[in-house]
Amino acid sequence: MTRSKVVLMAGGAALAAAWFSSATTVPSLPTTMPTAAVVAQQAGPIPAQVDLAHEVTRLTARLGHAPRPRVPARNPFAFRPRNPVVAPAAPPTVSMRGPQERRLRELADAPSGRHPSVTLAGVGSEPTATGVRYTAILSVSGRVFLANVGDDVIGRYLVRAVSNDAVELRDRQGDATVHLTLP
Repeated sequence: MTRSKVVLMAGGAALAAAWFSSATTVPSLPTTMPTAAVVAQQAGPIPAQVDLAHEVTRLTARLGHAPRPRVPARNPFAFRPRNPVVAPAAPPTVSMRGPQERRLRELADAPSGRHPSVTLAGVGSEPTATGVRYTAILSVSGRVFLANVGDDVIGRYLVRAVSNDAVELRDRQGDATVHLTLP
């Protein structure tokens, strides 16, 4: 072994021994050193402490005169109990008493020689998996109807075909075909 190795080993052993011995001993505080509370009492109150004590006193006095909250009229976190829903005995019937309904009934019951004024107002299209489906927008005596192929219009006409600019209707009373185009 060389001299430098011996010196390094001896120095390392001395450092390890010093480290272990310092871990087992607890330093004791000198009894003459005053604590922080004693120092604060001897020096007197700090201005910030005085301000804080004054503010606490003021707020406590103000809280005594503050209005108390009322009992809430509703609780937004609770549901009110539901009233039981009673189903009607019979479904409501649709009455045909309005002036427009009476007029449409008269148009549907008109003789076959006299056709009500049916006009094609427009055509809507909707793409489907099988192609494009067209919907006719029909105007009959001031009322608007949306009709697809096979639909009934005012009880008198059956929609036979709808294209992008025309509609074909079959008059059930006269068995005639009415062809309407866009203006």
